[in-house]
Amino acid sequence: MQPKDTFKGNCLLLVDLQARLAPAIPAAPQVVARVAALIAAARRAGLPILATEQYSQGLGPTLPELRGRLDPPEIFEKIHFSAPREAAFRAALAARGIVYCYVAGM
Repeated sequence: MQPKDTFKGNCLLLVDLQARLAPAIPAAPQVVARVAALIAAARRAGLPILATEQYSQGLGPTLPELRGRLDPPEIFEKIHFSAPREAAFRAALAARGIVYCYVAGM
């Protein structure tokens, strides 16, 4: 296992893994399983995790099987297509010293 500071300035970014988007993704079950494995690996490696939800009132929250693996402060609502346009998301990146993101999502 790499030292925890190996990932300094990096995070795992999970994008819009939401209930109402999943049916439109043919391989959604495989995506969910792989993202769950990514979350577990990130936790073991000490890699910060951030997740976005695009307009959750309309598209629903992050899928329950993934949301249960995330802490509430790691999840960010967005109304813009691009997460960096959201002030709270930019603030989270800055507060954690994140410069680079490994991206997974739908």
